[in-house]
Amino acid sequence: MTDVADPVRAFRDALKPWLRSRLHITPDVVAWISSAVGQGHTPIELAEFASYRVAGLDNAEQVMRHRLRRWARPEANDDEQ
Repeated sequence: MTDVADPVRAFRDALKPWLRSRLHITPDVVAWISSAVGQGHTPIELAEFASYRVAGLDNAEQVMRHRLRRWARPEANDDEQ
């Protein structure tokens, strides 16, 4: 297993089982998780943020991908603080 795979696995393990099946781990998702972890966020923290209040949404995967993409870009988070 590579160093990049460890945070991705930890992220997936932190998701609720029904969300694990909804979020496809693409190269983009791996890059976003790796970038956010490189900035000091934990995989568990990312999973909690990405999955916050997505229950019942038809577009849960899109919402989670959008949130991961935002956390992978440090300048996006500066606007929210």
